[in-house]
Amino acid sequence: MKRHPMVIVAVWAVLALAVGVVLVRYVGDVALPPYALFLGAVLLALFLRRLRVLLPPAVPFERFFSRSRSQPDRVDQLHTVERDIRMSISSGRDLHHRLRPMVREIVSTRLSRGYGIDLDHETERAEALIGGGRIWELIRPDRKDPGDWHGGGWSRSDMEQLVDELERL
Repeated sequence: MKRHPMVIVAVWAVLALAVGVVLVRYVGDVALPPYALFLGAVLLALFLRRLRVLLPPAVPFERFFSRSRSQPDRVDQLHTVERDIRMSISSGRDLHHRLRPMVREIVSTRLSRGYGIDLDHETERAEALIGGGRIWELIRPDRKDPGDWHGGGWSRSDMEQLVDELERL
């Protein structure tokens, strides 16, 4: 027969009370407060155990910190790209310093993975493959910084042409 652990604790509580009653006769009211404290602890343990059975399991605390950051990072990255494109439409300098490095990285990766061409060391092969469109105009090694913050950006149609060329690459 399996004994419930709380039943065993309750039996010990009754035995402690019996010993306390006997000791009260010899030492006074010293045994009653510790017994009341012990009995209160037993009742609290029984209540908490019952409550634990009734309530649904708790969500692990770590779950709140283990969320994947891939989605917010992607959204942040999209906002950055949109901002850089908007700024590149109005400013040639932003086109050169914001959009150019991003497009250069995309083209460099595509050429390397798809064709085995290193953009930095095989510029002639890269130019022949890319052609003379908007991509090459933007990423060519001899492109100068326009230096003008207030003009010289690309139009919306220029940006659309750039995107079309990137998709074909």
